[in-house]
Amino acid sequence: MLTIVLIGYVAGLLTTFSLVPEIYRTWRIKEARDLSYYWLASLGVGVVLWIAYGIFISSMPVIAANSASIILVMLQALLTVRYNKRKLKR
Repeated sequence: MLTIVLIGYVAGLLTTFSLVPEIYRTWRIKEARDLSYYWLASLGVGVVLWIAYGIFISSMPVIAANSASIILVMLQALLTVRYNKRKLKR
């Protein structure tokens, strides 16, 4: 059982932190025009549903990974809105 939980945590880490390079890139170049609001919204809703699923099945790896993911999704959404709004003012 420990191996299964470990696999869950590793999978969660890899998928959760796959957002970090995009967040870093957006922050570094101060531009997000190539990101879709629909993508961010669907990803956010999906992550919230994964958290709910993790709670229902009492799976800490699912809950932990997706709780971190929703924070990263919200950060990316904030950066996208901020830098797209700045672009519109020019």
